[in-house]
Amino acid sequence: MNFAHGEIACSRSGTTVAPEMLCGHLPVSWRGADPATRPFLRSRSGARFDAGGGGGVESAPMKLYRHWVERTCEIAGTTFRFRDGSNVSAAEAETKIDRRIELLRRTAGRILSDEESAAVHEALLDIGGRRADGGYESAICEEILEEPDARNAVTRNRYGAEVLNSEEVCFLDVDNVRKIKPVGTHLARFAVPFALTLVAIAIPAIAAWEGAFSAPLPKFVAVAFLLIESSLLFAAAGFVIHWLLTPVFEKPDRAEQTLLAKVDALAENPAWRGFAARVYRTAAGFRVLVQADELEPRSDCRRFRELAKALDVDIRYADLCRAQGCWRARLTPKPERVGLKRPPRETRFPRAPEAEPAFAAWLDGYRKASEGFAVCEPVATVGRFVENGVVRLHDERTRCGSGLPLA
Repeated sequence: MNFAHGEIACSRSGTTVAPEMLCGHLPVSWRGADPATRPFLRSRSGARFDAGGGGGVESAPMKLYRHWVERTCEIAGTTFRFRDGSNVSAAEAETKIDRRIELLRRTAGRILSDEESAAVHEALLDIGGRRADGGYESAICEEILEEPDARNAVTRNRYGAEVLNSEEVCFLDVDNVRKIKPVGTHLARFAVPFALTLVAIAIPAIAAWEGAFSAPLPKFVAVAFLLIESSLLFAAAGFVIHWLLTPVFEKPDRAEQTLLAKVDALAENPAWRGFAARVYRTAAGFRVLVQADELEPRSDCRRFRELAKALDVDIRYADLCRAQGCWRARLTPKPERVGLKRPPRETRFPRAPEAEPAFAAWLDGYRKASEGFAVCEPVATVGRFVENGVVRLHDERTRCGSGLPLA
């Protein structure tokens, strides 16, 4: 096994392990229980999870650690930054990092047999937090500020804003709303290039039928014909490529109306039993809070994938929700939208003790700058939307309905 360019390559089997596979065990849910006194924790679905690291049976919990530790270490001439978490203590996170470093040092520089390679690969899959199908499970490395209940937590993200993480309420941010395509749109898209191609073929065919080519043509006439043919064919190809590759989004003045039409269509669809939603306007677009039966953020929830597609949710956000086992909603403004820079890199969580004063000073300035701004404002409510404690917390912290500028 050789280390090069931040990767671990098993020389005989060809197995390659990316650096992000070195960032922690699959966490278990810490919320609503003291791990020291309660050996099992309960997820949203009611499935039980072993606090010592056992896997869940039905639904994975929110991937959020209480304690995080970071360490830099050189192994076989390559510098690695290790970060790991624990639901018990910082000391346990340190022990995880020690175990990973020992494993990599023990196998570095060796040519491994297929059996050894498979064993190391399995160990790295477990250490790196990969699912059995190879998908990456991203734990949320953020400071925990508040735990409203067993399925919700408020954290502070890497640029200092407060974020609500929820297994209960589905938050969807929609920056771009696609146009609703009427019947026949796809046929109309190809009508122009099809017509151009027909004309390009018809010109020489008609000319030949009329006998225009019975005698040799002057060179400039032949060149002109070739130019016309090429232009028409290139134009037809250009239309097709443009329509295939360019998403069609609504203009800002029509985006709200189109999004509400899509939400109404879901509410009227019998397949979406119990569907209700509240739509908000944000600085960059819209936020939709959705309530529906059998809706979960986990990776194998087909309904969440269908919902994300139907409401034009950014695929990266949808993937992150599925990987982290929760939906996320920013509660306070982005720093740059209130005239501040993001926190200094050295103050990001997990912070060293000597970085605390600098972060406290930045946070004080951020709170003062944020006082005159809201994160979202209400637009409409669809269906029998239940305003529970999580929704009320969201509306209060985002200053929804205050009339303040959005940031």
